[in-house]
Amino acid sequence: MTINYSTQDNVAIITFNDPPNEFISIKLIEEASQALEKARLDDNIKTVIFTGASKSVFLNCFSPEEVLKMSEAIREHRKTGLAEPRFAQTPLRKFWEDIDNFCKPTIAAINGMCVGAGFELALACDIRVASSGSYYIGQTDIQMGLSPSAGASSRLVRLVGSGKALEWLLRGRSFSPEEAFEEGLINHLATDSALSLAKSICIELGNRPGPALAAIKQLVKSNQGRTTKDIVDMEGDLFANLLANDENAVSSVKEFISNNYKFIKI
Repeated sequence: MTINYSTQDNVAIITFNDPPNEFISIKLIEEASQALEKARLDDNIKTVIFTGASKSVFLNCFSPEEVLKMSEAIREHRKTGLAEPRFAQTPLRKFWEDIDNFCKPTIAAINGMCVGAGFELALACDIRVASSGSYYIGQTDIQMGLSPSAGASSRLVRLVGSGKALEWLLRGRSFSPEEAFEEGLINHLATDSALSLAKSICIELGNRPGPALAAIKQLVKSNQGRTTKDIVDMEGDLFANLLANDENAVSSVKEFISNNYKFIKI
């Protein structure tokens, strides 16, 4: 198992646990999606927390080995000349949309490195809290020659504005938890653990009526103009095109693997 699912009172806790690197894999997404659906169907659950089992990683980027497999599959399919499904609408990509549109409040309890698609998962959550520590948070795709693929070009803009979002995406900027709090990437910086703070927020939300919580989420998420789905569709197409056509992107992913999965802190 790549995730642990537990409940405490009316809170579901989905813990990512796929050592040693905590990369996002197809298996992790499948298991986390099943856990999220379990939380949705449980009427006793009013909130969901996402966190990491590792002391140093919340959730990493996509597994670079699986990204290379995606590239090969897309290229082979395009050789056939047959129409292909939009990359943004594949089951792999649906997970982030499910979190964003989940009927119950979601909290990312960031307890360690949170980059790439892992950061995009945190962006899809309603509330982000982070523990202090010597790790970084940010969208680092450009360092592998890739563009975002799971919603950052939409959700990051809505969070901090297009000016900052564009610069950070272009530069592959990452931030310490303290810097992330100052920039508005996270809602709260925990003095103790992120999970403890997330649980305390859930206690408060647990005293609120579930239908009202769901209605408020729907209202806020539907009044932002162009839908996230429209933008993420475009984002997924661009990501797939990079994997299919850009040799530098593929080479960068391979270099990332050979460099022991290390990003450059900017």
